[in-house]
Amino acid sequence: MIQKIKYGNSRIVYSIKKSKRRKTSEIHVDKKSVEIIVPETKSLSEIKKMVEGKRNWILQRQSQLRQEKPGPTYQNNTTVPYLGKNYKLVIKLAQKSDGIRKSDSRFVISLRSKRPSKKKTKLLYESWILENSQSILHRAMIRYSRKVGVKPKKIQMKKLRSKWGSLSNDNTININLHLLKADQKIVDYIILHEICHLKIKQHSHHFWSFIEQFDSTYRDKVEWLNNNGKSILS
Repeated sequence: MIQKIKYGNSRIVYSIKKSKRRKTSEIHVDKKSVEIIVPETKSLSEIKKMVEGKRNWILQRQSQLRQEKPGPTYQNNTTVPYLGKNYKLVIKLAQKSDGIRKSDSRFVISLRSKRPSKKKTKLLYESWILENSQSILHRAMIRYSRKVGVKPKKIQMKKLRSKWGSLSNDNTININLHLLKADQKIVDYIILHEICHLKIKQHSHHFWSFIEQFDSTYRDKVEWLNNNGKSILS
């Protein structure tokens, strides 16, 4: 069901998805549209009132999404991000086998194919991140574990679809591989976030106050991820 609300020169187009199992409401914002997920008992007037109450936030978020920088194309002589720095990507024809190496200013990828695909280039680049970034995560985990006073089982990288980090039932911290494309301080924040979940599971007011004890600028990191997250997920 598609609904529209107009505010001056702006318009919010939103679809409604009702769920029998859902007890709370959620708003998912895209560049041009909005999806409202609500319990089955919610009326159209209640949903409209909720959208109207969030209209400033929705319009601001859509504006931010439209201004997001595009992600890397993984083509020769373009750039790829790693720990907040852009590196020149150089693709060469390999004599024997595919490979990748990093210098101070660039990633050099050697491929046997004369027509390298984006998929293959991206795979090599992300494999390099997996193989060379574990120590960065481990050092941050040790540092924040001592500050918070808890100890995770371990920390590891994964390709996560929609989360920057997660905490497994055995207290293993999982960090999204793509997060390593962001600045170190963003990576550190997500690690701290997951470590704090060892103390407080839910995203309650108490949880955010607890994080603030260790990172008084955590809101800046959250805002950066909200504004730039999609560009590093590609």
